[in-house]
Amino acid sequence: SPTTLRPEIEEMKPKINIGFTTRGCIRKCPFCIVPEKEGKIRVVGDIYDFWDREGTELIILDNNILALPEHFKMICTQLKQENLKVDF
Repeated sequence: SPTTLRPEIEEMKPKINIGFTTRGCIRKCPFCIVPEKEGKIRVVGDIYDFWDREGTELIILDNNILALPEHFKMICTQLKQENLKVDF
């Protein structure tokens, strides 16, 4: 069909995994919708919740990951243990 790619392309795994480990924010900046849309900051997972163990690079989309220092330390430990490249 015209909307499918060749099987070898369809079955390719991405090298980059993208996800969140926290949602929300501690601030209420007048220009930002995050606190209204996502609420107070909270942990929603760790890298293992969105890393498929085949990708070698992660993009972490957290709005304010540094607001939870202990969580951030844990994420950094996981990244180091798994030898992953990360972009915040």
